[in-house]
Amino acid sequence: LSAVKGFGNVMLSRLQVISVNHIKSPAALGEAREFPVMTLNIANRGDTPKSIAIASAHLIAFPYLNEGRRAQQLQALTSELADPSRGLEGCVIMGDFNFHR
Repeated sequence: LSAVKGFGNVMLSRLQVISVNHIKSPAALGEAREFPVMTLNIANRGDTPKSIAIASAHLIAFPYLNEGRRAQQLQALTSELADPSRGLEGCVIMGDFNFHR
């Protein structure tokens, strides 16, 4: 669960969850935010399982005012997910991107 002042995104899975951790986001307007990341192993029958991450992002609102901060949030998330030490074969980033104007 990712929540800031009572708002957030929840992630559910019918597949077995291998791990859940949080990636720290650069502070947004003084608020400490974290992106929850759920790691799953997926495979077709008889195939070797592949490790994937599902991340929930809740970006700071008002993209036209906070473009730099939003870019920092996405950079922190994507660079951490791309770290080879995670051993991921893929990832999905979803959530509330606050693209409204």
